[in-house]
Amino acid sequence: MPAGGAILSGWRYTFSSLANRDFRFLWTGMLFMMGGMNMQMVARGLLAWDLTHSYQMMGMISIGFAPPMLIFGMFGGVVADRIDRKRMIQIGQLGMVANAAVIAAAIYTDTITIWYLLAASVFQGTLFAFLMPARQAIIPSIVGDKLMANALALNGMGMSLMTLGAPAVGGIIYAWAGPAAAYDTILGLNAISLIFSAMLPSVIAAGQRRNVLGDLADALKYAGRNRT
Repeated sequence: MPAGGAILSGWRYTFSSLANRDFRFLWTGMLFMMGGMNMQMVARGLLAWDLTHSYQMMGMISIGFAPPMLIFGMFGGVVADRIDRKRMIQIGQLGMVANAAVIAAAIYTDTITIWYLLAASVFQGTLFAFLMPARQAIIPSIVGDKLMANALALNGMGMSLMTLGAPAVGGIIYAWAGPAAAYDTILGLNAISLIFSAMLPSVIAAGQRRNVLGDLADALKYAGRNRT
């Protein structure tokens, strides 16, 4: 790192945050989580088509992820300021594992229905609304202020990489080996992410807090006042 807290620049500093052990665990866990999530969105849509051959139901399954994100997304950061962020991440990851496991079990027992898939889509969106704010909020506590921008950029890069590549991989597995194999892969990716989240340090936000709605109102007021 440059002396005197100078801004890091140049290719040799591109991956500087990954020198931090805790951030490596967070970042690697994010790769597996985003890989599993994006694969599941593709597999869920393909399975919905196989079950119903209905474009309308495919659309419902695809959009089921969005309403919980819109409704609960604003509360994710408020909750992350109240509990251990590591625990919040672990709870979210455990939910992702359970979500994939239930669908995989339903496929193996031939009890899968379109309503299972719709419930899984809504549940995944709800988990994501709380999981991502906790993952973002823990980054400054892990890497510090000087590396925060670099860490956030690497985090965004990893998410984009998985959003680009994982759906293609998920589609290939589904086409070649079927939905059960696709969900086994998704379950494995989420389980690995859960293991990495167990290696993170515990982080609880310091400072006084109001009630949930009060904190949410403060956040909206800040957004309204801040042009950036």
